[in-house]
Amino acid sequence: MLQKKLTKVGNSYALILDKPLMDMAGISVNEPVAVYSDGHGLVVVPVSGMVRDFDGAKAHVFEHHEDLLRRLAK
Repeated sequence: MLQKKLTKVGNSYALILDKPLMDMAGISVNEPVAVYSDGHGLVVVPVSGMVRDFDGAKAHVFEHHEDLLRRLAK
């Protein structure tokens, strides 16, 4: 676990991510990230990873609930 401090930038605060931490998280410079709360803290993920997760979740739903989705579509 790493401990980091927030840095004041104008009227906001920034969390400076070191290169090894960005590599570990799979985040590149200038890559869009999504930030959300999981109820215990903040989660930062590359947006491209969220798209992959969404596509996987969508495939799972279609695979396991195809009959229900076809009935609802009628």
